[in-house]
Amino acid sequence: MPRPDLVCPACRHATDGALYVQLPVPHGTGLRCACGAQYPIVDGVPLLFRELDAWLASEGPEAIRRVDVDPELEAELCRRSGGTLARNHSLRQVYQASRAGPLQDRLRACVESLPGSVGEFGAGLGACARPDVVALDHNLALLRHHPGIRVAGDAADPPFLPRSFDALVLPNLLDSCADPGLVLAQAEALLRPRGKLVVTCAYAFQDGITPASRRFQPEQLRAAMSGESPFLGWPLALRLLEEEDRIPWPLHLGPRLVHTHATHWLVSEKVG
Repeated sequence: MPRPDLVCPACRHATDGALYVQLPVPHGTGLRCACGAQYPIVDGVPLLFRELDAWLASEGPEAIRRVDVDPELEAELCRRSGGTLARNHSLRQVYQASRAGPLQDRLRACVESLPGSVGEFGAGLGACARPDVVALDHNLALLRHHPGIRVAGDAADPPFLPRSFDALVLPNLLDSCADPGLVLAQAEALLRPRGKLVVTCAYAFQDGITPASRRFQPEQLRAAMSGESPFLGWPLALRLLEEEDRIPWPLHLGPRLVHTHATHWLVSEKVG
C-alpha cells in the first residue's frame, strides 16, 4: 500500500475555517515545499518536522549515524558516546527484548487484522511485521527498525492530509507527549468516516514531558473515546466499541528486571 500524501507542516494553517496545505516534492536528498521548507530523507525516512532545526539539535547524532557498523561495535560506540545515541540504543534494546507479553500480543493481532490504510503513531519498532503500516515516530533510531512505511514526525503535528487512514493505532503514546489532547484530536481528524482508533495508555506520565495541566485520568479518556465529552478541550466524534483495563505490558529492563505497566485498552469508531 503506498504511503499517504505527505504534507508540509511548516506552512500548513487554517484560515476562516479552511485548511491550507502544500505537498512537498522530491528534491536532491530530500523533499522541498514551495514555501521553501526542506526536509531531508535519511535511510529512506523523511524527517517532516515543523521545527526541524530543534529536532536536529537533539536528534542530530542519530540522523548522521552510520548503519553499516558491526552490532557489537555499534553498542560499544553508542554506550561510550552518551547522550542521544546511548539513550536510543538503550531504548531499542528494551523494546527488542520486550516483544512478547499480553499487551504486545494483543496489539500484534489487532494491527495484523485491521483493514485498509493503517497508521501507527508512536510506532517504535512496530507492533507487528506488517510492511504496509504507515509508521510515525519522533525517534529515528526506533523507526530504522520498523518494517512498515516510515515517517519521522510529530504526532501533534502529523504530516498527512485529513481522512488519510482507515485505522490508527496509538500504542502508549498519549502519556508520553506534551499535549495528549491535541494528539488524540489530530488522530481523529486523520480517520475516514467509520475508521477505527485503537488507543492504549499506561498513565505513566513523566515530569518534563507532559505538564500537570495536560495529564488525565482513565475516566476522562473513556469519556472522550465514547464521544461523551471533550478530551482536554478537544471535542471528538467517536463511539466506543471495545474497552479493557489493566492489561499487563512487561518491559524487560535487564536480565533480572521486568517492569510491568497495567495498561488501558480502548477501540473507537469515528462517527460521521
